Amino acid sequence: MRIKITFKTPDAVDYVLNSRVCMENPEKSVELMEEAMNTINQFVKYGEVISVEFDTETNTARVIPIKE
Repeated sequence: MRIKITFKTPDAVDYVLNSRVCMENPEKSVELMEEAMNTINQFVKYGEVISVEFDTETNTARVIPIKE
């Protein structure tokens, strides 16, 4: 059985990127933030909504790309 769950966590992406990317690499923060957002925006809508599909038969989970 496949179960799709959509999660909404406001500010999760901003929080992680600002606390991790900016703190660890302040001199490259703008470049790294843009690179990370290009990848994240394929899966996280509005910076806070993500859908995950769980498959109980294969015991796997996958993040659903936004365009799907």
